Amino acid sequence: MLTTFQSNLLNIGRRAYRLPERIIKRLVRKNYYTARAYYYYQLRRLDSQYKELPLLVHQMGKVGSSSVTKSLEMATIGRRIYHTHSLRPEMIEKYERKRRGYLGTDREGDLRHIWQYRYLREQIERGFLENGKKWKVVTLIRDPIARNISDFFENTEMLPSTSEQELRLRSVEYDFEIIIVNNGLDELIQLFFEKFPHDYRRDFLT
Repeated sequence: MLTTFQSNLLNIGRRAYRLPERIIKRLVRKNYYTARAYYYYQLRRLDSQYKELPLLVHQMGKVGSSSVTKSLEMATIGRRIYHTHSLRPEMIEKYERKRRGYLGTDREGDLRHIWQYRYLREQIERGFLENGKKWKVVTLIRDPIARNISDFFENTEMLPSTSEQELRLRSVEYDFEIIIVNNGLDELIQLFFEKFPHDYRRDFLT
């Protein structure tokens, strides 16, 4: 049985052992680059648990890829599975700039998706350059018009309105906020054509 002194010493040792982790987590909450670096560290640690290279479920959004990803995860195929929508460097930079302010908010998960894309891009390039190993990729397709409409409304939220005749809509992703009166949809249709990136089918390719 431990004496009081030994017990206190053990507790001090445990606290000292955990101190670096607590300091890191404190920095993660305050510094953007520390948060991103720590997230990379977590991804590398998870990847190291597998002998095989990861498998990518990679395609544009809103084509049913989440269901495929979950099915593969449940199948326990012995590979780390990543779900991505874009690995082009310019697209990663663009979306990281747009989502940088999400750190520390309830939308931080959207920012981490972009960090994951950046991490994977670096890992893929390093793998090709160092040993030529190829990654396995699963991709899907969908009718482009239906996919674009689905994506547009997925990223549009309804705001509280003071009148039953008004419909207030906002999209942070596509940078607009409008009030629709008496079911007038012409402005919303125009926004869809003007704001939505209809060339996204090219943007998701590496």
